[in-house]
Amino acid sequence: MSADGKKRNGGSLFWTFAGVFLLVLAVATALQIVVNVVILRPLSESANHERVTRALDAVSAAVTATPDTPRDFDLMRLLHANRVPGGPGVLDPGFIHGRDAVH
Repeated sequence: MSADGKKRNGGSLFWTFAGVFLLVLAVATALQIVVNVVILRPLSESANHERVTRALDAVSAAVTATPDTPRDFDLMRLLHANRVPGGPGVLDPGFIHGRDAVH
């Protein structure tokens, strides 16, 4: 009953606002996940791929500039000097033998 003595038909207005709030929260969370997966992740992967490619190009140019095949220590020193800080992968000396260089 309300203060004027009439019986109310509906529930509390609180639950209406709480339900709308939770619905908006769920939709916003879903939208944020979609934006992250569709837009931000590919941009990040593209930037990381570019940095690793530049590092591989630098190592490849240094290896090509040496007159003879570099020893393992020299090759590891080149890889360390051209490492990608915060990069997604590790440069592997296997690229000299025709294997994939980024792991």
